[in-house]
Amino acid sequence: MNKTMTALYLTWLLCTQGYFQKGKVMACNEISQRTFCRAIAEIKMFLIEYGIPKELVYEKKNSRYLLRDIEF
Repeated sequence: MNKTMTALYLTWLLCTQGYFQKGKVMACNEISQRTFCRAIAEIKMFLIEYGIPKELVYEKKNSRYLLRDIEF
């Protein structure tokens, strides 16, 4: 799975279940940590470039990534 497909899959997970976990995504899709990190960067850049008032954050307590509203 390439970076773009991984980013789309992660976005789909965010839309359907509201979060994703790095280990599960990497194991399920057989991707490297580098591909995972590049996909995370793509999602973050997309949110910034299109002015979407959300940020992708890592929730350490539950070991998962989720979207959070940006507070101005």
